[in-house]
Amino acid sequence: MVHVVMRVSICLLLLLFFVGNPLSARGASQQVCLPTIQGSITTPPEQAGTVLINEALLSSKQPWSCPGSTSVPATTDTSWLELYNPMALAFDIYGVHAAIDNGPNTTPIYFTFGSAIAAHGFLIIFLPQSSPQSFNRRLLFHGTVIDDITVPSNIGSDQSYARTPDGASKWEITNTPTIGLSNVLPTPTPKTTPKPTPTPHPVATKKKSSGNKLSVKTSSRSTPGTTSTTHRGTTASAQSSPPIGVNGVQPPWHQLQLPGTPSSSQNTTATVVPADTPATTANAPLANNDNADVPRKMLFTGMALACAGTLFWWWRRFIRS
Repeated sequence: MVHVVMRVSICLLLLLFFVGNPLSARGASQQVCLPTIQGSITTPPEQAGTVLINEALLSSKQPWSCPGSTSVPATTDTSWLELYNPMALAFDIYGVHAAIDNGPNTTPIYFTFGSAIAAHGFLIIFLPQSSPQSFNRRLLFHGTVIDDITVPSNIGSDQSYARTPDGASKWEITNTPTIGLSNVLPTPTPKTTPKPTPTPHPVATKKKSSGNKLSVKTSSRSTPGTTSTTHRGTTASAQSSPPIGVNGVQPPWHQLQLPGTPSSSQNTTATVVPADTPATTANAPLANNDNADVPRKMLFTGMALACAGTLFWWWRRFIRS
């Protein structure tokens, strides 16, 4: 009886193993980074381009782990393949017996139970390094080729062959593999060449003093013509050629006055305002015109008397009676 129970138990275990992983009898399976998918999962159509091989790393000097994983990667996880789903639906990869091989008549590597790929998402599968190394990779659904790529033979270790951007037909060899992430080309940093700052040159100025006259000469030039301005005995002339000259006469010291309020006994000195100074005129306050309000006041008084008379009549007519 004990032998019968043991045999039945072994048969049940084998049955569960083959039902849970029916592809293990036809090929090997490898570790797959299973993402968390929200919403419903559908069966993908078995036609080319439904799911794409997005990036491939054939060999690496150090093992890799799943994106976001904190576990220690296996020492054999030095080669991986990244799939990309360009559709707006999440697909059940395991339900269509998805597999990766190196071409016709090669041993396929099947995706493990529960493998699925999110809409516009990624799925990573670790592959054993082939010997001799093969540069061809194919994605199969029920034996139908969905996508296949050929990695350049000059690719080095720790270099990946990736579509740029995701799902595009353009491929690039990159030194920075992006496992489980979007393949974005690095933006080149523009090189800026500093412009030399011009050195300012000082303008030579000469001053000469002779008696009560002041002369200033500069190297600058003005517009053609001559301008002459006279103010309190000071004459300044400017022309394009010869250089500008300014002459002035200093008044005697006994005629200078300090600023202050002049008294009635002091002489009043007239102030000369330059012609280009705009004159300011203070706005005079408006005169108080009460004559315009007389008709309005009379109207309001009449209305008040009429209201008072009406109230008195109502009081005599209704309230008193």
